Amino acid sequence: MPYRVMYNERSWAIDLIAHIKTIVDANNRAIKNAGGEQTIRADGGSLFPDVLLFGDRSTAKILQGWELKMPDTSIDDITFHRDAARKARALGLNSFVLWNVTSARLYASETRATQYTCKKQWPTLDHIVDRESVQIYRNDWKQFAGKVLMT
Repeated sequence: MPYRVMYNERSWAIDLIAHIKTIVDANNRAIKNAGGEQTIRADGGSLFPDVLLFGDRSTAKILQGWELKMPDTSIDDITFHRDAARKARALGLNSFVLWNVTSARLYASETRATQYTCKKQWPTLDHIVDRESVQIYRNDWKQFAGKVLMT
């Protein structure tokens, strides 16, 4: 029976984390490591940030979280934003990134873990329109990731 392998959100997150690690290894910046899917216990439940950026190699000092979706989820999706903000608050972070492959936004708070507002939006990758094109245009989103990370 033939099968079909699908590139999904988790596949992209794994590839993105690996790419971020190569960028941070090559640059002496505040970000020293990246990971994902660590469990956060908060509000009686468990949260799983897609990407975490760390200020140390031992992954003890969390600097920022990124929430990821495929292009079929709008960057304006309320649940997408709410989940990212909830995770940032649980971690006591003053910023987070939303990225649906096509668009990315940086949200920040003047005071930790309160109301987050959009501080930066990068130009969109309009040619990445569906899940299949995420894999096809891998080099484009990798270059884009470098811009987001360096900001």
